[in-house]
Amino acid sequence: MSKVLVFTLAQPGHINPSLPLTEALVKQGEEVIYYTDSQYQAAIEATGATFRPTDAPSILANLTGRRGMSDMADFGGIVDKLAPEVQAEHADYVIYDSMCLWGRLLVEQLNIPAIRFNATHAFSNASFTPITIALGMSPVVKFVLPLLKRSVHGIQVKHKLPTVPVNDLYTRPERLDLVFLPKRFQIAADSFGDSFKFVGPLIERKETGLGDFPFSELAASGKPVLYISLGTIANKRLDFYKECFTAFRDRTDWQVVMSVGKNIDMSELGEIPANFIVRASVPQLKLLEKISVFITHGGMNSTMEALSFGVPLILLPQMGEQQKNAQQVVDLGAGITLANSTKSKAPELVQALNIVSQTASYRQNAVIMQQAIRESGGIQQAMQGITEFKAKYLPVNAVMA
Repeated sequence: MSKVLVFTLAQPGHINPSLPLTEALVKQGEEVIYYTDSQYQAAIEATGATFRPTDAPSILANLTGRRGMSDMADFGGIVDKLAPEVQAEHADYVIYDSMCLWGRLLVEQLNIPAIRFNATHAFSNASFTPITIALGMSPVVKFVLPLLKRSVHGIQVKHKLPTVPVNDLYTRPERLDLVFLPKRFQIAADSFGDSFKFVGPLIERKETGLGDFPFSELAASGKPVLYISLGTIANKRLDFYKECFTAFRDRTDWQVVMSVGKNIDMSELGEIPANFIVRASVPQLKLLEKISVFITHGGMNSTMEALSFGVPLILLPQMGEQQKNAQQVVDLGAGITLANSTKSKAPELVQALNIVSQTASYRQNAVIMQQAIRESGGIQQAMQGITEFKAKYLPVNAVMA
């Protein structure tokens, strides 16, 4: 078969959606070499792919402590490190993450046929881009933007690439764009051409901790289950978790499951109400089978996973992309957004639960989205798109080998 390189931004929301696709490529017989940060080596190797580190010195990583942020903006060292390695691989094609500009610049520098995957909304001038999102975000992200532009321009000049604006690198289509959303959820969906394949979320990853989670308690209670999680990045919100205790400790008609992340010291939470199950992490996919309402930050992975199970949402967006996701959920009638996000007080949280749980249309519309996700085709449709791409753009010997 063929040799394919995968380039991905070093963040869970970009790594996790790529893993089922990577595993499917390996099972099909492709030789897959996956480039990202070393912290994800075990997850990559579990798919059967060969892992290669992108680790390179970064001013931004030192300042923020976030390797994923440095991959997104200050990535000149990554390009310099990887260019000779990638060239020596003589790969047949590349699959790269839409947020991974160092991946796109390597593709352009080395002139390799490429597929882009979009773990969030596909970007266009009619929808939005990371640049437009960044302009409305925190001072840290606004600091990143000029660094991103400088990094991209420096690479373009150094490697004699066309000096196009950063926004164009995000919005210019690839020969094939795999979008991990149903088209119904995409912002400005009709603005995208035939090269964009809306295959829906690839929800086939393996979960750990199934044996440790007290699923029997949920079954024994016979109560509807409220699930609360702020994802894996901006989840250090001790005050919010305590506010949830205040809001729902007396709602004994509900069983509450709350995931607080690895950055919270459980002892700081204080007394945990009797109707709460609190864990640093939970097997979310298995849990969603049993959930009635999900209070979430609105990250794309969590949003798509919830809608895949027909679960209505209460959204507390904290970042620009999450705000876009939340607005889509609201527009589709599958949930509501709280304007105060994680600063919402107990009465607001209680009112939101009452609205979503007692209004049948939210569950009905979430189920409509569940069906749209199923009809998008998932991993099978993604693999079909890759097969057609190879037949069209790769030499016959690369396709048939």
